[in-house]
Amino acid sequence: MIIVKGVLSEKHWIDVSYFNDEYLTVNCKCNGCEVSESYLVEQSLFDKWAKGALLQDVFPLLTPGQREMLISGTCDACWDKKWADLD
Repeated sequence: MIIVKGVLSEKHWIDVSYFNDEYLTVNCKCNGCEVSESYLVEQSLFDKWAKGALLQDVFPLLTPGQREMLISGTCDACWDKKWADLD
């Protein structure tokens, strides 16, 4: 298995590994609590996102929480804690 490490955001790192010729496993860790999440995504779609396409357009089937984890490295629980005062 080939592991590619890179930064898609200035705020956090994600690890990407090739699952097969068409799919990637994207692993990310929350900056707040260090919970880890993994997503299986199409490589062609991941490449579109890496080149600047909007995440919600490229991966509409991911939940908003999953997309936020990829964008900012913040899990749902930490997001809720961070913005609890606004409720």
